[in-house]
Amino acid sequence: MEPLAGKTRGRRGRRIARRLPLMLHWREPQGAWRELPAETRMLSRHGCLITCSARIKYSDEVMVWWMEKGRYTQARVVFRSVSASDDSVEMALEFNGCDDFWGMDFSNEKASQHPNDDPALQLL
Repeated sequence: MEPLAGKTRGRRGRRIARRLPLMLHWREPQGAWRELPAETRMLSRHGCLITCSARIKYSDEVMVWWMEKGRYTQARVVFRSVSASDDSVEMALEFNGCDDFWGMDFSNEKASQHPNDDPALQLL
């Protein structure tokens, strides 16, 4: 588990449990572009919690493409946990400069708690 070091602020808004298919795009250290599917678990105005098989590193920048709506934005990995039992990776992404990526009114949505709620995810 790799939480964002030095951050102590509380959660910035509500989170909503919702599964949506996404595509992640990022550049590897060698310079090659990669693309892999991902699925959201939680949404927030400021980012999302996803699962995927990508070995993207903590603090890496990625492009998030929501194919269904034709939207994309840049994000940064602020939390990462690799499953010991399979190849899945759970990551929290914080959007860079995008406050309305999902096009939802988070103030009226019922807040949800992830079953494995972790203080590292308080940033979203």
